[in-house]
Amino acid sequence: MSNPWLFTGSLRRFLSGRIVIGLMLASAGISLFGPSVASAHAEPQTANPPIDGTVRAAPERLEVWFVQEVFRRAGANALEVHDEAGERVDLDDLVIDDLDRTHLSVGLRSNLAAGVYTVTWRTLSAVDGDAADGTFTFTVDPTAPEISASAAPVDTEAPVVTPSPAASEAPVATATVDATPAATVAGAAEDDSGVPAWVLIAALGILGGGAAAVWALRTEMPE
Repeated sequence: MSNPWLFTGSLRRFLSGRIVIGLMLASAGISLFGPSVASAHAEPQTANPPIDGTVRAAPERLEVWFVQEVFRRAGANALEVHDEAGERVDLDDLVIDDLDRTHLSVGLRSNLAAGVYTVTWRTLSAVDGDAADGTFTFTVDPTAPEISASAAPVDTEAPVVTPSPAASEAPVATATVDATPAATVAGAAEDDSGVPAWVLIAALGILGGGAAAVWALRTEMPE
């Protein structure tokens, strides 16, 4: 007769091994996707005038595109511009573009004098909920060579592909145009809400690991 304690110990080791595998799968999912999402913040990507660049004359508005969308929440985001004497030269009218919430802008005083200007920014990411801040500069120099100011990233033209006869018969999808106003002044009493993406990814990783463990138990547990 077989020893029941021996069978119980083997079963316990079998179950423990499958549970460990499930937890390892969940941890792998979190480590692969969670940190990559949470590690980034809504930091400047490009701007007009260019970040640390030079223009002959300042535009009417400073425009900054960030790497992540921002929350539309009063006081959570800011753009301030100061001259070399520390005097503020922006119009304190921050605007968040509703059609592209990585795009923030603020008005500038007209005819800014030649010199170096410091931009102080602050954001609250709509992706991971993290706050970030920092500074960069731009220079106004009427004698500088004519250059194109940086702007929002522009997609390159896609190559022309000739569809096959079968593909040409497929129905053509039409795009829906969003009638949302082009911009919303920051400070409007509208807040964004939602769960950060990394939380959803972590939850999916844990659920996936648990499902893998249950599947392994149901298919491989000795009878």
